[in-house]
Amino acid sequence: MADKPVELPILSGLLERAAASGDLDRGLEDIQAEALAVLEEEVIRTDVSTEAETALVTFELKVRRELVSSDAALSGAEGAAFRLVVNARSGRAALAEFGLTTTTDDDRLVPAVRLLRPDQHQVTPEKVFAESAWSETDEAGWRAVWDAEVAATDPWRTRRLTLATGLLLPIWGKLPSKGCSVRRVRAPDGRRWLGRVLDEVQAASLKTALGLTAVGDAWADGGRTAAAVLDRNVQLALTGGLWLKRSRVMDRWRLEVVGGRTDRDALVALGCFVEIIAYAPRVFIPVDRPEIVESVLRRHRVQSTLEGAAA
Repeated sequence: MADKPVELPILSGLLERAAASGDLDRGLEDIQAEALAVLEEEVIRTDVSTEAETALVTFELKVRRELVSSDAALSGAEGAAFRLVVNARSGRAALAEFGLTTTTDDDRLVPAVRLLRPDQHQVTPEKVFAESAWSETDEAGWRAVWDAEVAATDPWRTRRLTLATGLLLPIWGKLPSKGCSVRRVRAPDGRRWLGRVLDEVQAASLKTALGLTAVGDAWADGGRTAAAVLDRNVQLALTGGLWLKRSRVMDRWRLEVVGGRTDRDALVALGCFVEIIAYAPRVFIPVDRPEIVESVLRRHRVQSTLEGAAA
């Protein structure tokens, strides 16, 4: 669905308000694809007055990586907040920025470190960083590792991207309020799409909000559900007063069924396991068994979702 000029002024106004409230990610950006395939296109709303459509379009794109050179990384890294580090386990380099904060699973603010790498960045709690294999090094050694990784990295990557595109104004309030990212995708043959970027969880939540999919059906895939809980810290409210969430045990994330003691025998029969931690039995799902996740969610259907804070 190509972008329409009439949408641009409306979208610009929405972006201005998002920027003023602090919800805008990086604003409107173009993605020029070397190769593009439309994997799926689903119309999720048709305006009764204008018959204008809103759609979810999923692409597979071949795009150029945005690799940061060592010079560019160091150009803005002045002061005691920045350190040059190399990971003894992976053999990779990063620029570590201290003095930040992040939020834990229980909504506590803790000191954090941002790790800038040649093609990505991440924020991790300072305690986790201190216990990792990252250690400081001199500039010459750091540059050698960083530059070698840039040279060895394929400058192209294939990615999947889902856009909510078309007439967005009527559904804007049902889109994620935080992390607003708007992209214009350009295909080699000149086709263009303009819309809000959504991940799989957000796309499923939008369809649920529009009444197109039952909440339980949106979370039927065990592998995707486990990934959303473990990687995105999504928490799922289940029937019977249970919750499916991630919990850190022995420095590893686990899938925990909170409140599972009320249905312990049945959950164990489905493949869950019980551990006594701090004198209390707790129920967990093996993280590598998506079929068990699906069995649990068939027994206790998802009723609602809660987006957690990244940690």
